[in-house]
Amino acid sequence: MLTEKITQDLKEAMRAGDHIARDTLRMLQSMVMNESIALKKKDAGLTDEEEVVVLRRAIIGNRPELEQKEEEESAVLERYLPAQMNDEDIRAIVRRAIDESGALSTEDMGKVIGRVMGEVKGMADGAHVRMIVEQELAGLHS
Repeated sequence: MLTEKITQDLKEAMRAGDHIARDTLRMLQSMVMNESIALKKKDAGLTDEEEVVVLRRAIIGNRPELEQKEEEESAVLERYLPAQMNDEDIRAIVRRAIDESGALSTEDMGKVIGRVMGEVKGMADGAHVRMIVEQELAGLHS
């Protein structure tokens, strides 16, 4: 589980005196705990997918006055994200979803995106997937 790896890495960061990793991982643990409380899953804990959502939220933060610190924190946090899929792999999944759903135009984007996002689970950005779906659906009529 991702939480266990974060806890282990936090201990290592503390032993190594890596203050940035230590503080970042503590912040992440706090965010995960807050999310588990908000979702009423304090005892059961979050799933890996839910933890990835929290992790992405931590990376996306928008604080210009702390830009350098935030970049360093993001570098620590990105170690825990699943590898991102390349465009070719995403396109293959999109094409299969179009075929399976019977989508014919951009009006069918919702059902295609739903299938694709269910399959890529945190390995591709939703906006990027949407762009590829639009391109592939538009290409059906070219």
